[in-house]
Amino acid sequence: MTNGDEPHYLLQMHSLLVDHDLEVQNNYANLDYREFFVGETLNVGAYLYRYHGRTIRHHFSLGMPLLLTPAYALGGRVGVQLLLALLTAGGMSCLLLVARRFMPPSIAFASVLLCALLYPIVIYSHQIYPETIVMALVAFVLAQTLAVSEARLRRRAVLVGVAVGVMPHFQNKFILLSALLFAFFLWSTRTDLKTALRWSLPPIVLLAAGHLAWAYVIYGELGRSALISPGYPLLVDARIDDGVLGLWFDQEVGLGFYAPLYLMALPGAIILLRQPQRRAATCWLVIIYTSFHLLSGAYYDWPAGLSPAPRYLIPVIPVLVIFVGAALEWLLRRGQFLQPLLLTLITVYFTYLILFVQRAYMFPFYIGTNSILREHFRANHLIIWLTTWLPSFLRAPETAYVSLAIVGIIFLTGMAILIPVNRLLIAALNRPTDRTDA
Repeated sequence: MTNGDEPHYLLQMHSLLVDHDLEVQNNYANLDYREFFVGETLNVGAYLYRYHGRTIRHHFSLGMPLLLTPAYALGGRVGVQLLLALLTAGGMSCLLLVARRFMPPSIAFASVLLCALLYPIVIYSHQIYPETIVMALVAFVLAQTLAVSEARLRRRAVLVGVAVGVMPHFQNKFILLSALLFAFFLWSTRTDLKTALRWSLPPIVLLAAGHLAWAYVIYGELGRSALISPGYPLLVDARIDDGVLGLWFDQEVGLGFYAPLYLMALPGAIILLRQPQRRAATCWLVIIYTSFHLLSGAYYDWPAGLSPAPRYLIPVIPVLVIFVGAALEWLLRRGQFLQPLLLTLITVYFTYLILFVQRAYMFPFYIGTNSILREHFRANHLIIWLTTWLPSFLRAPETAYVSLAIVGIIFLTGMAILIPVNRLLIAALNRPTDRTDA
């Protein structure tokens, strides 16, 4: 089934294919969405609104319908999902090239493959959202920035220019991400900056002009109110730290709960920052990730697109995968294999629950509480002890921070206990066996 924004994106593709336009009012009226939406009626109110006498689609950008309509024409909803899965696989292949710049090839392959097959990447690989596509574009730009020889600078510059230029065509919120990725590319090509600018700027300028022209066609103006989410509040509807911390630690939509494997990203980033040869590139990756995280967390509707683990973080998941791989390599080199194994098994189990037991665990039917604990484990008594960062359900700030501190202490204590256990197991495995001659 399709949920949330998915049927609305599909309806745009349907309109473009059948009516040869993006005026979707008649398609809503004709119930054309019944081909790919299970339910009586689709909520139209949040997706069509009046703006200075015009009827505007909330998702007005051209990126999704133009890219995915050919797949919709060939295979309908399944064709679109297949194309998105292929784009995700291509993005992970690009990410493998990047990861090999930061760690040995075997660890890079294991880290990228493991993360690609687990939550959240495997779940979002076929979901019809722009974040999935932008994740592949981010991995592609990082590969062109870090993993290709200098001899191909012209070709790389054109490809990067197209990739970062097209990101805002999926949603305006990707403008900052595309700008930082482009700055990272220019920094990496600073020895021949003129060539990089000469070949990358033309596609960026053309795509930016096209984006502004389309916005003018839709809104009839290029004012601030037209370009920054018209019809919605601008930013803060609650305390900003609700979203900044909630994207990781909220019990219902937090990445740390549903995919604890990514908790290794923080030590992984610190490990890379301590390596002089990788410090500069790592700083850029930290800036790219942090800026996008803060932007997503500060937005008034921060709860991750109401789907765990945060859909809003999907575009920068490639950065976290690199950091996870760095931590994995550091731990394994020191014989500390139980910590990543434990985090991986939890992530595998949650991925299994969502894919094969009840996919509804992915959707927050109980706003503010954890669906898996409530429905699968019947652990209602545990839910009250987990932090709820959703603004409308936020408890007293001191309670939330104390709860977060307790979770952190438990995690660190568990990791500390596992260190000597690792050593005992390794010693037992390496102990020579006694032989008795016959």
